Amino acid sequence: MKLRKLYEGVLKEGNAQACIAEFGKVLFGDQLGDQLGREEANTDSEDDHVTALNTFTDYGFGKNIKPEVMDAIYGLQSCMSTYPEILKPKTEMVYRGTSAPIISFIKNGQIPTLNTTQPYLYKANTPIQSWSEYESVAESFGDAENFNKFTNTYLSSPVVQGLIDAGEINLTELVEELGDIRIPIILIYKATSEDFLFKGKYINKLSEHGSEHEVIRVDDKPVMTKAYLNDKWVSHNSRTLIDKLNELL
Repeated sequence: MKLRKLYEGVLKEGNAQACIAEFGKVLFGDQLGDQLGREEANTDSEDDHVTALNTFTDYGFGKNIKPEVMDAIYGLQSCMSTYPEILKPKTEMVYRGTSAPIISFIKNGQIPTLNTTQPYLYKANTPIQSWSEYESVAESFGDAENFNKFTNTYLSSPVVQGLIDAGEINLTELVEELGDIRIPIILIYKATSEDFLFKGKYINKLSEHGSEHEVIRVDDKPVMTKAYLNDKWVSHNSRTLIDKLNELL
């Protein structure tokens, strides 16, 4: 047991030395030195990583992420214990604006609204995703165009309106019409140092968009989150339809 602990200590120390050799004693000194109260010029590797992070926070995320950007982020993750002040995230709730098929909530018995959350199993489409420490930032990412179009067409039918007034909407038929329509949602999840990277205030200094308090999730395994409706993008008619569906469920 003692030998194992000694071996783990040697590995940890060796990893720290490798990180310092690549990044120096002050990570991203050119960008973050003032905030850390320490000065040190960036190494060439740091400059490359700043470029990679800038690309990721601008246009090189999701399906557009490049292998070199992924490698840069994985490399920083391996150095988290060496630069914990910068790279270790706050263990608090983080948020992500996305969309989900409305049918997935209908099957579970309730659609989230602005004021009610529902459990949602988030399955990432990419191995690295952008989240935020701020709910207001996540709310700026949303799209309900197709859902709003469907709702406007559906509710404009006199026949449908008559069925609604009579309380005779056929839920099965409505679900079939909805098909793969998606609704905008906000995911809520607690960040951990196992799968998240950066404190938002530091990545702001390295980002193309320096006010999003972004944190990076470096994992694509499914996780259970809480989700609520991103009401900012949903029309009045769409909110009415969701309320009606929830009454029928």
